[in-house]
Amino acid sequence: MRFIFDANLSPRLPRALNQLYAPDKHAIVAHVDKFKHDAKDPDWISALSKEGNWIILSCDLFKKNPIEREAIANCGLLVYVMTKGWGNLGFDDKAWKLVRWWPRIVQHAEVSAPAPYCFAPKISGKGKIEQYSP
Repeated sequence: MRFIFDANLSPRLPRALNQLYAPDKHAIVAHVDKFKHDAKDPDWISALSKEGNWIILSCDLFKKNPIEREAIANCGLLVYVMTKGWGNLGFDDKAWKLVRWWPRIVQHAEVSAPAPYCFAPKISGKGKIEQYSP
């Protein structure tokens, strides 16, 4: 599987996860390692859609811009949106929580149809991946 982290996440996160999980046959790349930093969401999402076989992970809720919302809803890719508090976390908290989530994300990606999904920082208790409607 190939994961790409949106530009709204530090490129250090996917690079670290790639070092941890590359032996498991997953490529995990930062947006800035594949696209220009100022690439418009509909453009890079469309490029990934044409390539196929990408999984997007983003902290962007895709709710403000109808063009972005449509692009993410109709790209035909798995999309994981980090919601409900991820944006309020500092880098260190975001990093360890993401490492903790990672096996669950991969397991979900292995059996799920292309669509937008979301997950909150809390992994215990109700921590689950749910369908997302941008």
